[in-house]
Amino acid sequence: MRNAPEDLAVRCRSGDLDALRLVYEQHHQGIYRLALRLMGNQDDAADIRQDTFVIAFETMGRFRGDCTLKTWLFAICAKLCRSRMGSPRRRREIEYEPAMIEDLLQYEGESLDPRLASERAEMARLVRIALGSLPSSERELIILRECEGLEYEEIARIQGCSASTIGVKLFRARRRLRERIEAVMNGDDHVQR
Repeated sequence: MRNAPEDLAVRCRSGDLDALRLVYEQHHQGIYRLALRLMGNQDDAADIRQDTFVIAFETMGRFRGDCTLKTWLFAICAKLCRSRMGSPRRRREIEYEPAMIEDLLQYEGESLDPRLASERAEMARLVRIALGSLPSSERELIILRECEGLEYEEIARIQGCSASTIGVKLFRARRRLRERIEAVMNGDDHVQR
């Protein structure tokens, strides 16, 4: 198959501009979505997406194929987000737009009942506040697993550690998220780190 991910990577390494275009077409939305979820800001997400592809195309020769192209691109994106979030002028806590958290709260066969819609909107508000208050490393884990649906092995590649370490870190991040949601539910909209 001419456009298999491995074939695209090989073609990109050889300077094939069509292959570079295809990689961008296949992954630009996912990279933007991840950056938006991690940064909480559309302008930052657009910058991160652009920087991700510039770095990826410049360093494609270093892609060894020991993970998927998507995972490799996500790793670049996540590293750029970490770098930007870690800069002293950036606040660590972020505030999400309401639509950015809806995918965490999708329910099968959801009713159009106004009471249920109101409850869902309130839960989305609580999750937005709690998720935004998590340390960026824990927020990244939650987003990679729960929003992006990545496997532990993929997240481990992105974060540069073992899958078992990801399991432990994710357990702690989920516990902290639950604690933050409970704190917000109890009226503390300014949860502490």
